[in-house]
Amino acid sequence: MKKKLVGENNELEILYVAPYVDEKVKEFRGYGSLHPAGNKKIVAINNLFKKNNWNSTIISPLLLKKNTFKIFKSKKIFLNESLVIFPTTIDVKFLSLIFNLVFSLYELSKWAKSNKHKRKVVVFYNYRVETSIVALFAKTFFKIPIIIDYEDGIYAVKETNKYYRKLSLLIEKMMDPLLNGAVLVTSLLKQRVATNNVVVARGIYNSTSDTPSQNFIKECANLTYTGRLDYERGIEVLLESLKYIETEKKINLRISGYGPIQKKVEDFITENTLKDINIEFLGFLNDSDYNELMISTDIFINPQRETIKFNECSFPSKVFEYAKHSKLIISSNVSDVKEMSENSIVLYENDCPQNLGNAISEAIDQYNEISSDFPINLKDWMINNSSETVLSEKMKILIEVALKGEKNA
Repeated sequence: MKKKLVGENNELEILYVAPYVDEKVKEFRGYGSLHPAGNKKIVAINNLFKKNNWNSTIISPLLLKKNTFKIFKSKKIFLNESLVIFPTTIDVKFLSLIFNLVFSLYELSKWAKSNKHKRKVVVFYNYRVETSIVALFAKTFFKIPIIIDYEDGIYAVKETNKYYRKLSLLIEKMMDPLLNGAVLVTSLLKQRVATNNVVVARGIYNSTSDTPSQNFIKECANLTYTGRLDYERGIEVLLESLKYIETEKKINLRISGYGPIQKKVEDFITENTLKDINIEFLGFLNDSDYNELMISTDIFINPQRETIKFNECSFPSKVFEYAKHSKLIISSNVSDVKEMSENSIVLYENDCPQNLGNAISEAIDQYNEISSDFPINLKDWMINNSSETVLSEKMKILIEVALKGEKNA
């Protein structure tokens, strides 16, 4: 008799504890952080649950830090038929964490009791204090299997508060032996988890949203960087590389994003004049303007650093975003990029600005020869390895093993 997987019925309940940001809730509560890439990944993971016909509920603990002393009652919305709960909290630094924990645990208790006789799994986003403690209680007090959605390790992010980082590392050490499974953003994270029950989900590729490619460059090449402006994502490497570019074409480099070194980027643009290279800083764009930027791009640049600790716990999700637009991509050898890069991505190594400058020069000069085949090859890889269909099937197996408690299967 054929073995039935959990995804073949609708009896499974998943609680996903993740900092999903709803725009209206963000504005009303005064939540200050922007993490569109994280939001897209949370939505994509939740879509995998829905594709398998599982019921999912999201608890989104958003930490407030403006010290207005306002108390915000629990708010509920729906995301693709999933209930999203924003727990009661207060806008006071540190106290917001306490409030979120207390009321997230209250929501966990209600969810566990209302689904008492159903199979249940808790998936939690990163070793964030406000998400992982909820999972710890689910495992300890309700005996519910727990799975980590491991992205952008807090231990490796320079701008993270040092006390929060230490607490996160302590929680990771305590919880790792309790995991029943893990969804990992890169295969390099396998070395940080005790369980062998893992799915590597670098991103989730939706081929239905592709846009046609224009595989030629006339007088000017439009280059684009989008993402956080911080040390880890390597925007400084990109700016430093510009002096090494040698091509007869003119270049228009567009930079869109935000982050702790935004002023440094703006100062570089103001203070440097480069022959035949124009740099535009566009800031953080709305969806419509962002899409226009993507469509008008000839070459996308991903300079995320490969020679730092952050490399082992992050994957540049922008590569999936760029691939949808059927254009050429230049990338550092960060994380698992090399696995998908053969005749698909123009690769440079060692976070070397000169190497990146040379890669840009070659990509522009050879653009008409490689700009059609490379995007097609990359799409083929993503469809075969990272499509929603492929990953939802892998998720079924992950959940089945987790429900059996076979954390080392």
